[in-house]
Amino acid sequence: MGALSKMLKNLQRPIAKKIADDFYDVPYHFVINWIHGLSIVRNVCAHYGRIYDRPFSCAMSLLKSQRQFGIPKRGGLFSYLMPLGRLLRYSDMWFEAVASLENLFKEHPQVNLTCIGFPSDWKRALELDADCLTAEAAAAKLST
Repeated sequence: MGALSKMLKNLQRPIAKKIADDFYDVPYHFVINWIHGLSIVRNVCAHYGRIYDRPFSCAMSLLKSQRQFGIPKRGGLFSYLMPLGRLLRYSDMWFEAVASLENLFKEHPQVNLTCIGFPSDWKRALELDADCLTAEAAAAKLST
């Protein structure tokens, strides 16, 4: 993941812009920031680091539609999850991951979600990026 992050940072600007435009419909610096942030989280997890109640070092660039949920740029884990749906292009894998998270939190109600930066309407925030999906499309995805 770190290699991908470095490769994206080192791409010529027109190439990086084309990738961001063609695949994600966002400015290229968002994609570079998101991949870099996710590589930090991946490294913390890979080296058995703590993610609960941990501030991360990289400020995440969030889209206007993502900021509407009041997520701080230097929030906990949640601010790193927000862009992941866009990067996965809201595939079935993304909706399955959101459902798995919901089940995990139900199995462990003692987890304080604010300690990982999750807002009260976290599921809605992860399921719906107003720039990508309509509420009807998100609901249709979840009902299948």
